[in-house]
Amino acid sequence: MGSGDRQQQIEKRFNQGNSHAEHLTPGHGCGKPEGLPIILGNYRVVSAGQGYLLLHNEQELGKYRELLQADENRALFKLEKGMLLEVTPTGTREIFTDEKARVHGIIASDGSLYHNLEQRIYEIKVACKSGELVDMFREDFKKVYDRELHFSIERGKYPKARISYKDAFNDLVAYGARKGEGMWRVPREHLDREGAREWLKMFMAGDGSIGCRRGKARVRFFSKNQEGLEQIRMLLDEEFGIASKLKMRDRTDKMNHSSLEYIVEVSSDEDKVRYITEIGSYKQSHQENIRRALGG
Repeated sequence: MGSGDRQQQIEKRFNQGNSHAEHLTPGHGCGKPEGLPIILGNYRVVSAGQGYLLLHNEQELGKYRELLQADENRALFKLEKGMLLEVTPTGTREIFTDEKARVHGIIASDGSLYHNLEQRIYEIKVACKSGELVDMFREDFKKVYDRELHFSIERGKYPKARISYKDAFNDLVAYGARKGEGMWRVPREHLDREGAREWLKMFMAGDGSIGCRRGKARVRFFSKNQEGLEQIRMLLDEEFGIASKLKMRDRTDKMNHSSLEYIVEVSSDEDKVRYITEIGSYKQSHQENIRRALGG
């Protein structure tokens, strides 16, 4: 990040480090540094009372209560609403915790956002066949936004968790969890490798398929959102080196109701193995097929 106006924006946003406590999964590490200061290019982290001070070219960027991880490559500070400040020798950015990546991923696949200004409704909802995914969503949402979701199972319908909460609604929309079917986007700029893995695992659990035939895996993502699936294809390639192809399928029914669906399918057998071993899925049936494909 540069200087001037951009640096002022950093100071304003990142001085929110004294937020409420939230759980950080092992994916992002919880080890604190043994020695200070920490030098990352032109950035320096020093002790400041009960917290830490972040400097850039000896200019103060912000003070933070919790430094969650630090090594020679990066430092992670805790922000609010499931966000981390990542500092590397080349710059800074805000990234998702693993919990927030999963919340965003399941909303993109099996969730929805509904807004009615007149009735002051800001509904966030996830409904899916797998009850364990709904439970995970409830737990992660609580850790990110400190709110309990209402859980229900109506006769003949899938388990559902929902809440009307303006603050969380606006936060999710700001990061690409769009209103309306097929309007989500992958929050690529806010996902490090761990966050990308969690986002993909949760989206796959909702709108993906991992099959196994004759001992070989088949890995696919489905959506009506062509642009979103192209972003998934790029994420797989850029972050994990996994090649895949975007295809279109016409699901016109017998009543001639046309419905286009797009598919991202992992290409080679080698890349399929890489996907199921390095990323995978939170859906139980997918995990069973992964074990079969790996000979387990």
